[in-house]
Amino acid sequence: MLSEAQVSHGFARITAPIAGVVTEKRIDRGSMATPGTPLLTIENISSFRVDLHVDERLSGKLKVGMPVDIFIDSSGQQIRGRITELIPSVDSMSRTFMAKVDIGGTGLKNGLYARAKIPVGAKHAIMVPKPRSSKRGNSPVSIG
Repeated sequence: MLSEAQVSHGFARITAPIAGVVTEKRIDRGSMATPGTPLLTIENISSFRVDLHVDERLSGKLKVGMPVDIFIDSSGQQIRGRITELIPSVDSMSRTFMAKVDIGGTGLKNGLYARAKIPVGAKHAIMVPKPRSSKRGNSPVSIG
């Protein structure tokens, strides 16, 4: 009878696969739990993911592992993340596809608004320093 009681007690114990914060309780005390029905929503606060809707023109330029700078407007944070997944299908209404970026940070919450800066290329230019002004006036700069 002891082993039967231990098995029954094991069914009453609920464990989560992650450490986190309970953000939603979907069942009341005394209610019957049924298989497949969520009881709680737990937010994993050790890492976050930003889902970006990116213009279709960048579809061939983004790669998994690329760095992306994420700006969280509400906290003023700038966080460096990396693209972990690219969804290849394009939304026909918005003409965008989804890129998923994993980030870590403190003070973040699920649902915050974020902006992203995606480096898609480099610009090459020849730069000429601005001439210093002298007491006699500006001297012209010649490039030869």
